[in-house]
Amino acid sequence: MSVFSFLKSLIRHPRTLGTLSPASPFTAHRVGDAIPEGAKSILELGAGNGAITRELLSRLPSDGRLLAVELRPELAEELSAIGDTRLAVVRGDAREVRNMAAQHGFAAFDAAVSSLPFALFEESERDAILASVHGLLVPGGALVACQHVPTMLPELKRRFDVDTSFEPLNLPPYFVMKAIKAEKK
Repeated sequence: MSVFSFLKSLIRHPRTLGTLSPASPFTAHRVGDAIPEGAKSILELGAGNGAITRELLSRLPSDGRLLAVELRPELAEELSAIGDTRLAVVRGDAREVRNMAAQHGFAAFDAAVSSLPFALFEESERDAILASVHGLLVPGGALVACQHVPTMLPELKRRFDVDTSFEPLNLPPYFVMKAIKAEKK
């Protein structure tokens, strides 16, 4: 997707896009590094133009699967154009992630990535999405959340063990929060 197309989508739908530019290669690499080694099933919420999606696919094994969820139809179309058989693109609302996962044959995920603009969501929306993602992750699975402001940190810490890093080489910069679901005891 061109930067022009991304900016056009931003102007039309600022609340659902939530960023000024696509994720930089530095951010995509940092997110990829946060995915647990050997992950074969990955969920991506707010996949945007596919900047992070492509990085995830480059690390996904040949028998792996990636479910990318994107609300904006023009961005979902761009994601579909990636043309990787391991990638399933769904145009939909992240609040319906459990249904979308089930419809595409996913019972659970080894990892999830979220670039959703949580700072723009109501607390009830954030809570519902986090509860769904937590429920879909395997024990020891990771949620990697990219946020321009770390407002989600307290909510993540209530459910996960969290490690936060900062990626300055993005416009605007990102906080990358790796949240690990506790292992069953």
